[in-house]
Amino acid sequence: MKKLLFILIGISLASCTQDRAKALVLKSVAYHGFDRLNTEAITFTFRDATYTVDRNFKGEILYTKSFKQFDTIRQDNIQLNDSLFNSSAFKRYASGQLMDLSDKDNDRFSQSLNSVGYFFQLPLPLLDEAAQLTLLENIIIKGKAFNTLAVSFTPNQGGQDHQDTFRYYFDTETHALSYLSYAYETNGGGIRFRVATPFAHDGFIFLNYLNYKPAEEVSLDSLPALYEAGALELVSEISNSIE
Repeated sequence: MKKLLFILIGISLASCTQDRAKALVLKSVAYHGFDRLNTEAITFTFRDATYTVDRNFKGEILYTKSFKQFDTIRQDNIQLNDSLFNSSAFKRYASGQLMDLSDKDNDRFSQSLNSVGYFFQLPLPLLDEAAQLTLLENIIIKGKAFNTLAVSFTPNQGGQDHQDTFRYYFDTETHALSYLSYAYETNGGGIRFRVATPFAHDGFIFLNYLNYKPAEEVSLDSLPALYEAGALELVSEISNSIE
């Protein structure tokens, strides 16, 4: 009887924690104006390619990418169009013709498109069914308090990168997503720390990022302190634009 009682208490506490984590994400989504992304497709530019995120395409999520690539044989640019349906079904068209891709290329192109679409929508994808949310203790970064959320993904719905683990840091006052860190396994693996740089457009608050990495292997939760100490290396800037 006591064992059953402890199990029920544990289930109740876990459910309460998950509810609080979801409530935090909902507040952040509202702050960024991203409720509308569930019904409105958005188009943006990143690294000379045009992307579209449509979260209501036949009731599922569709990412597309359109860009030109130089063909060394034809000595001319060819138009490439990628599509990724529900993070699983990828297609590439070259000048309107469906390409027959190797499994390796299919996975590579699919992961790239999924990653761009995912980060552009943050924090909204944290409400997807595959996201497993856990509230951690608040953290102080540069004298300001942030709620800390740990996120992992279920294998059956989390896409090809479901094994990646994340930390998200939300401003305790505004609920803005201000920092994030993650550990990934693709392409040899590694960890990154991102500083969000917000920009407003049409009632939305989107995020660009400064992308940092540590000089050596460290724990994911040590990254905020290393950032404060100036011990991380800036490796890239993620800059999106919307016309």
